[in-house]
Amino acid sequence: MGRHQALVLVILSLLVFNAILVAISVSLAGNGKGYYVLVQCRDDSSGLERNLTVIHLYEPVTANLSFIHSVHKTPIYDILEVNSTGFYGVEHWTMEFGAGEPDTAEDAGASSWIYNESTGFYIFRGMHRPLGKTLYLPLDVSINMSITFYTGDHKLVFNDRICSRMLVLEVIGAKDK
Repeated sequence: MGRHQALVLVILSLLVFNAILVAISVSLAGNGKGYYVLVQCRDDSSGLERNLTVIHLYEPVTANLSFIHSVHKTPIYDILEVNSTGFYGVEHWTMEFGAGEPDTAEDAGASSWIYNESTGFYIFRGMHRPLGKTLYLPLDVSINMSITFYTGDHKLVFNDRICSRMLVLEVIGAKDK
């Protein structure tokens, strides 16, 4: 078998595997037990998607999103709640204002904010900002972006080392309330 034929075989195998993964996750999602987060990678301008995994969750979980701001070049941390209806911002940490960062608690949809002198972060708290059922995380714009899911005793980390352009996270298999 030639090198070209072997490459075509590998690509076809990956496409079939991705199709099976999505079919299984969608069929499992209909069983009414919990919900799923489909994690995909879009690596090129054609929008080609590669399924990375499906996370099966039974209750709300916390996810931490972190990255270096593209303008300020300072770290940003967002604490998210993930449940069967989607993603929600519950806390936001920043070192700067402006350039897309909130100036007030009201701008952030937060009930309050504090300044932590030891870390230099402004922390917006008391948020419940709906972000939708799908998150698009542009890895090619932000620096050192990662999202970490905390599920019981486990943590699942997805970052720019496994996907170069865009990470897509979608809550599937749960009915909207």
